[in-house]
Amino acid sequence: MCDAQYQEIVQRLADVVYRTALNATKSYYDAQDIVQNTFLKLWQTDTVFENDDHIRRWLIQVAVNESKNLKKSYYKRMVDSIDKAEEIPAFSDERDRDLYEVVASMPPKYKIAVHLFYYENYTTEEIADLLCLSPAAVRTRLFRARQILKKLLMEER
Repeated sequence: MCDAQYQEIVQRLADVVYRTALNATKSYYDAQDIVQNTFLKLWQTDTVFENDDHIRRWLIQVAVNESKNLKKSYYKRMVDSIDKAEEIPAFSDERDRDLYEVVASMPPKYKIAVHLFYYENYTTEEIADLLCLSPAAVRTRLFRARQILKKLLMEER
């Protein structure tokens, strides 16, 4: 991959990788680290990509794995983050902001499935590939996430 191609991919997909990492970690600084690690792995990989969608899926997969690795790291297990997602993206509608906060409060296994399905527009089969799950497991997670969301949103009223 030449330098110009790499720069174009970074400019085009950095936001997708960042949103995925922020959703997984709830930490501005950890998400930035994951973005850097993800694009470093892109630079170092010998993978031949078939198309733009293949690159996008590969980057999201690496970001999800980097998030999991960070959570398992000794440092993260022993030290609490000082910036626990204080930065919330700007929303034009207050309801969208409230929904984002409710989704962010969900358990990680549901939150990442909801993010990929509703915000990144992946199918359950594609999410299953990204998370190394069966499509049925993804559908179950989405079903349970919807139940949790319904319960949490009803409590807010």
